[in-house]
Amino acid sequence: MPNIIYKSAETEEELHQILELQRVNIFSVISKEEKLSQGFVTVEHTFEILKAMNDLCPHTIAKDGER
Repeated sequence: MPNIIYKSAETEEELHQILELQRVNIFSVISKEEKLSQGFVTVEHTFEILKAMNDLCPHTIAKDGER
């Protein structure tokens, strides 16, 4: 059973994981079926923009172990 924890993003590694999730879930790369059943993201950030946003107001993330 997964051990999911919810916390604020604190490390550069966590920010890079957010960027990876954006990259693989952006609307232009997923199938129509995935869009309908799972949803999608419409924005891709650069690391610099994501970090600046996180510095002002940390992102809430869900983690399963180190992911």
